[in-house]
Amino acid sequence: MKIALVTTPWSSRSGIADYTRHLLPYLREQAEVSLFVEVGRELEDCGDECPEAISELDPRSFDQILYQLGNEAQHAFMIPLIKSLGGTVVLHDWVLFDLAVSAYPSLAKGGLAGLRRAYSEGGVGQALRWRRSRKQANGVASGWFGMEGEGRWSGASAVIPCGGKKLRLQLHLPEGRAWRIRKGEECLASGNAAGEVSVEFGTADAEAVELEVSGAGPMGRDPRPLGVFVKSVDTSNGREWVAMDLHELPPVGTYGLAMARFELPFNHSVVRHADAFLVHSDVVGRRINESRNAVTPIFRVHHGVERRWKDTPRQEERRHLGLAAEWGKSFLLASFGALQAHKRPAVLFEALRLVRERGHDVRLLCVGEERPSEFDAGSALRSHGLEEAVHITGWLPEEQAWSALHSADLCINLRGPSTGGTSGGACQALSVGRAVVVSDLPELGHLPENCVLRVAAGEREAKDLADQIEELCLDRRRLSEMETAARRVVEEELHWSLVAERYLELLKSYPRARASRRSLLVRFVHETAKQRTPAE
Repeated sequence: MKIALVTTPWSSRSGIADYTRHLLPYLREQAEVSLFVEVGRELEDCGDECPEAISELDPRSFDQILYQLGNEAQHAFMIPLIKSLGGTVVLHDWVLFDLAVSAYPSLAKGGLAGLRRAYSEGGVGQALRWRRSRKQANGVASGWFGMEGEGRWSGASAVIPCGGKKLRLQLHLPEGRAWRIRKGEECLASGNAAGEVSVEFGTADAEAVELEVSGAGPMGRDPRPLGVFVKSVDTSNGREWVAMDLHELPPVGTYGLAMARFELPFNHSVVRHADAFLVHSDVVGRRINESRNAVTPIFRVHHGVERRWKDTPRQEERRHLGLAAEWGKSFLLASFGALQAHKRPAVLFEALRLVRERGHDVRLLCVGEERPSEFDAGSALRSHGLEEAVHITGWLPEEQAWSALHSADLCINLRGPSTGGTSGGACQALSVGRAVVVSDLPELGHLPENCVLRVAAGEREAKDLADQIEELCLDRRRLSEMETAARRVVEEELHWSLVAERYLELLKSYPRARASRRSLLVRFVHETAKQRTPAE
């Protein structure tokens, strides 16, 4: 079988690029696979691979065109290919909001063009949800960092709810920054004078306005994209000023499209146009069928992993990571992936605080980069008093990340809201032979119960998570049994060799990409016409 595999270069910081890189050698044991990437990226690092630009793809030369696609902006180049060529999509996420915004910028800019695109990508319901979110705030991301002393720092973009009332702000503007308050495209107030600033303005009956800061960025060792420091916000109905509780300003990643994105899959360009699909969960397969309302080849394949467990003592791995000596004897939790609000670090921090208050020496290793524009980890840690109990590694190369997971006693990988994808972090935990706690989501239902625990979202989420951590902290025998089960499930179900076999088994039964079929038909008609011409 000859497969044209459309992907992104290994140099991308992308879970799906990593997935493809690990799967590829096993596919090539039984098939001829050629890599194709976005035009202009064919010279980027792919190790020993030599990918070709997608413009060089001839559908007639391959039995299958296979796309590795998920909710990543850099996958936007695949949309016109899927529409024109067809093929099989490995759909890693149901929600493709970030991909759609990259492919169709009008979704971020708004206006009638944005509304039309929201309708074409999601239908009436999603278009109306998109429109409501646009009215809340003009940007895709917005928010405020946690309280610090007498005020709060804004990000580069931050929403101020005002209910149509007049506003008065007291703020401090660092050197090199300029600010403006806007309602949609209308500027209500602006300035660039550094130092203490007091400003009053009307809000034109807007429910919320947006504070934009140009020049926002890190200050000193603080990695957050800081805008201005706001000391007070007062509202007036024309008679008196009332101080707003600054705690009520929406945190980063919780307002407008930043939160609504999880309710806006915007995936019609992919789901309605591909010829066939491979998915990681039955729930995503059902959603595709419901959206297409047509008989479509859709089957589930596991999210593959390698065998990565080893017998090195965990304490030794902790020393290699540079953790302090007191971390050696702690019950160590590990969470894999960037610190983003939808991965529920706030819940994890609260659960850690609860279990430590019960007298257990439990600590947390966050293996991944901070995303301060999406979640203010520093403020959350300070509010729970966990500065000495949590270590954030930042982005790590794969080998170091696996070593970090190996140093842990238990892995935690939560989600919610979810993009509908299977947690790569949870699968990586199983690959190093560790038990894992995940959110109780339908798309994670296929993960084996003998090595995976689940916690439901809701008011009791942090307490339930703390109870599970405490139980395994006290019952090391059960924890050891779960680790043995994790190794078994990798050997019997999740290993890349088994996943590759399933890929090829299904691809052999799938129809060829429609472009290759159409090309052959057109060629046949063309050749027939040429043969008839002399006789005519």
